[in-house]
Amino acid sequence: MKRFIPVLFILFFIFSGCLTSPPVKTVSVTVGSFAYNEDRINVTVEKRSSEIEKAQNDCNIIINSIKKLLIEQGLKDSEYNLSENSTYKNQDSKSDSDKYIVRKGFDIRLSDDINADNLMTKLQESGATGVHRNVFDRTAKDKAPTGLKSILKTAEKKASVIADEAGLSLGNIISIDEMDYGMDDTKIYNIKFQMK
Repeated sequence: MKRFIPVLFILFFIFSGCLTSPPVKTVSVTVGSFAYNEDRINVTVEKRSSEIEKAQNDCNIIINSIKKLLIEQGLKDSEYNLSENSTYKNQDSKSDSDKYIVRKGFDIRLSDDINADNLMTKLQESGATGVHRNVFDRTAKDKAPTGLKSILKTAEKKASVIADEAGLSLGNIISIDEMDYGMDDTKIYNIKFQMK
């Protein structure tokens, strides 16, 4: 009898593995709900080094020079904010010179009296790694999804196209992840649907 118990356990595990359901096919789409109504500049500063402290110090030197530049350009503290602040070990590093990465970013609101092209040039000269301008399309304000129902409809349309291309049909929503993005009430939604 004692010999049959281990055999029963082995048979149980073999058959329970056969009875598990196949993985569920899903599609995830991302939809943004943009609440801002002005032009912006996004600035990124990235430094790499074999020593984490050196990467942080090098990045902070450039961040401080950018803050000084923004003050010189007449921007108030409320017109810019730190949007990214990350430090991590570079998993893809082939050499010690970029073992650690420090990345910081700014979102800058542009008022009408700021010369955006001039400011972007000065930001690049200050050592910014990336400078990108987001021009607000005032005619698109009514077209942007704002309420959750509108966001879900937009996501469903995007996911339906993907499901059709895969030869499948769209099923129920499995999950909705909401993330804050930058300033104001801008949200990003990652919505996962089941596909049949």
